Amino acid sequence: MLRDRFIRVLFTGLLVLPMTLHGQNSVRKPTASVVGEVYTIFDYRLHGTLMGSFIQIKRDYEVILYADGDTLRTKTDESGRFYFSGVSAGQATLYIEPLNKKEEHPFSGVFELMPGENIVIVPWQSPVQPAGYSLQLTDQPIMTAEGDTWTYHYPSIMASGHVGNAPRDEDYLISKLMGTPGVEYNKRKKLLRISGDAIRRTYVNGAYIFALKPDAPE
Repeated sequence: MLRDRFIRVLFTGLLVLPMTLHGQNSVRKPTASVVGEVYTIFDYRLHGTLMGSFIQIKRDYEVILYADGDTLRTKTDESGRFYFSGVSAGQATLYIEPLNKKEEHPFSGVFELMPGENIVIVPWQSPVQPAGYSLQLTDQPIMTAEGDTWTYHYPSIMASGHVGNAPRDEDYLISKLMGTPGVEYNKRKKLLRISGDAIRRTYVNGAYIFALKPDAPE
């Protein structure tokens, strides 16, 4: 009986061993998350005088992310944001379908998803308004670059309101990157300056992608 018991134990161990080794040898791919914002900035002019800026929130736009053979779908929410989590890091394709397909063109871009959180800013190009209309697409870029430094110009929004169905809360890009090495925020001028190697910066088809590098200093 002792001999039979020993054989059963040995046989069970041989079955478990390959499974254990397979688990130890398999390498789990690093994962990424994506937080995106889609909006259009308008200048409000009264009799030719610039009075301020408005943000038009792009809600209910269909968003598709192709990554590592997977197709993920969502829609922008009431703040014009979309979210993906648990995505394999690596090359990905982002596609955004507008509500008004006759007047607006979809967005499509290929970029590298970094492990951890990736922030995507999509300044949407809405149709040009008729001449003389008080709201016109701003001619000021939201992002400028000088050498290795990128400067994010968050618009000064008029207190009278927002164009859209919901007010925006604190700007996501500013709130997430403040305190990161190489990032300086001027609250009075609403400027966020990003330099150094702690944040990977990418520009793809009019969209801006920001991600903390895995080896970024604390």
